[in-house]
Amino acid sequence: MKTNLDRFSPGCFYHVFNRTNNREPLFKKPENYRYFLELYKTYLPPWIDTYAYCLIVNHFHLLVRVKEEKDLLPLLKEEDRTSPDFHELIRQQLRKWFIAYSKAFNKQEKRYGNLFQRPFKRTLIQNEGYYAHAVFYIHVNPVKHKVAADFQNYPYSSYQSLLSDKPTLLKRQELLDWFGGRDAFIKFHQRPPQLGEDGLGFYDVVE
Repeated sequence: MKTNLDRFSPGCFYHVFNRTNNREPLFKKPENYRYFLELYKTYLPPWIDTYAYCLIVNHFHLLVRVKEEKDLLPLLKEEDRTSPDFHELIRQQLRKWFIAYSKAFNKQEKRYGNLFQRPFKRTLIQNEGYYAHAVFYIHVNPVKHKVAADFQNYPYSSYQSLLSDKPTLLKRQELLDWFGGRDAFIKFHQRPPQLGEDGLGFYDVVE
């Protein structure tokens, strides 16, 4: 089945990215980062699997896989299972997440209006090389944006969680196995970052 690059499709991997309007802060306090992830756990896990993430000051990155159609259909009302628009369903779950966080953050900061840029960006991961580079790029993003000297100790990415034994919603073992194990995953991340201004070449798509 041919996949539309602009649309979420069951079983496909995506690099999802969004930033704030006018590059305003997305997080002001440590608890903001934690709440952002808690809301993510509320809205997204039934619909997508998460492999990597990073939260940085005014934007975030995710590497996710939309669940298979057989896993998504039970989430729908029976009358909606005949010809479901999976792209729209995933898009709406992401929007619910953005809106819920925006309301809380606006209340905290006594601000008004949209917090996030529209539309959010997404890139279909079409090959193994892109998958590996996306994981690497997401994890070293704190160095790229000069918010950390060492990405390995940055507290708001999935890098340490992937190396931990603590319970996680991340598809930890699947990702580590893909790299060839824990040691291979660490070694892959030890190569010198070569991050251009455009990183992975994100592109804007319509929602």
